[in-house]
Amino acid sequence: MESNGQVIEENVSTENPKETPKEQRKLVQLSLDNISSTLKKALVSDKPATKKTKRTSSTDTVGEIIIGDELKSIHERLDEMSEQMKCMVHKTDIEEIVKKTVKETVDQLKGEIKSELMSEMKEEIMSELKTEMDECIGESAANLSEKIGVNSEKVDGINLDVDVLREKIVKQSTEIRHLQENLNKTSKMVQSALQLANHNQQYSQKNNIKIVGWKESPRENLRSDLCKILKDKGGLDIDPSTVLAIHRIPGGSRGQRPVIVKFINSEIKTKVIKKRQTLKSVFMMHEHVTPMNVNLIKSLKENERVDSAWYFNCNVYALDINGDRHKLEICDDIDQKFRHIRL
Repeated sequence: MESNGQVIEENVSTENPKETPKEQRKLVQLSLDNISSTLKKALVSDKPATKKTKRTSSTDTVGEIIIGDELKSIHERLDEMSEQMKCMVHKTDIEEIVKKTVKETVDQLKGEIKSELMSEMKEEIMSELKTEMDECIGESAANLSEKIGVNSEKVDGINLDVDVLREKIVKQSTEIRHLQENLNKTSKMVQSALQLANHNQQYSQKNNIKIVGWKESPRENLRSDLCKILKDKGGLDIDPSTVLAIHRIPGGSRGQRPVIVKFINSEIKTKVIKKRQTLKSVFMMHEHVTPMNVNLIKSLKENERVDSAWYFNCNVYALDINGDRHKLEICDDIDQKFRHIRL
C-alpha cells in the first residue's frame, strides 16, 4: 500500500496533465501548508510505514481516527481544488488567447486602417481630379468661348454673304425662268421653222427624181441621153422641153455621181418614175427626198416597234408592228410616239 503523500501527488498530477512538475509541486506545497506538522512529516516522509503490532493502545486508535479525518478533509479540499483548477485558465491557453486576440485586433486594425487610407486616398484623388477637371473645363470653356466668339463673327459675315447670294439667286432664278420660257418659245418656233423649211424644200423637190448608178461619159448630154434611154429602154417618149433641169451632184462612187432631174410638172415625173423597174438595168430612180426626211425614215426603220417607213407626196409615213399607219414630222419623238405599242 502506497503512502498518503504519494497518493496526493498522483491525484494532483492526474487532474491537469498539461501542468509542469514544478507547478504541481507548488500546488502540493500550498496544500500541505494547511495541515499539521505531524501530518506533514507523515506525508513527505520517504521511509516506508512501520508495521504495527496487533496490540494497540487507545491513544493510537484516537490518533489514527484524527489522521483519517484529516486525510479525508485533505482529500475533499484537494478535490475542490482540482475542480477549481479545471476551471482555471492555463498560461499556454492565455498566450494562445492573447495571440489570437492580438491577431484579430491587428487584422481588424489593418482592415480599418486600410479602409480609412483607401477612403482618404479616394477622397484626395477625387479632390485632385475634380480640381484638375475644373481647371481643364475652365480653360476649355474659355478657349471655346473665345473660338465661339470668333466663329460667331465669321458666321455673321457668312450670313450676310448668304443673304446677298440668296437675293442674287432669287434674281437669277427669275431671269432663268424667263429665259427658260423664252427658250421653250424659241424651241417651238425653231421646230416650226425647221418643219416649215423642210416642208417647203420637199415641196420644191416634188417634181424631182434622183438617179443613181448612171455611168458618166465625157461630153455627155444628160437631157437628150435621158429622153433616149426612156424611149429606147422604157418605151416612154417625152419632150426634152419637159425636163426643166438635169445635173449631177457630189456623191456616189466609182465616177458615178447621182443625177437630179426636175420635170415641168408632177404628172410627167410620175410617168417617168413608174419605169424604175424597167430601167433598173441602166440606173436606179428614187424620189428626191430632203436630208431631214431621209434621216427620219432611217430612224423609223431602226425602231423595233416600226415594221416599215416610206416617203409619199412630200410626207413620211410609218407602219407599226400592229399594222397601223402613222404620219410623222421631223421634230417628232419617235420613242414617245410608239411607246404605247407592246412588243
